[in-house]
Amino acid sequence: MSFRYIKTYVIHFPVGCFAVLFISFMPIAGAVFSFGFLVYEIAEDWRIKDRGYKDIFGYLVGMALTGICLYFFGG
Repeated sequence: MSFRYIKTYVIHFPVGCFAVLFISFMPIAGAVFSFGFLVYEIAEDWRIKDRGYKDIFGYLVGMALTGICLYFFGG
């Protein structure tokens, strides 16, 4: 794994964290935000072939860890 991919994961991790917080306070707006992000990444990968799945992976890891933290510590 190269530094470039680690940087990609780190950049997209907070976006996933924000998405979970957004979904927990405003579910419809959060779902629209998440759908828009996924559409953007898929379209970007389709146009420039930048392996958008790596961006989506960082996003999903951020979502998962934030969701787990909210479940156990958020009450």
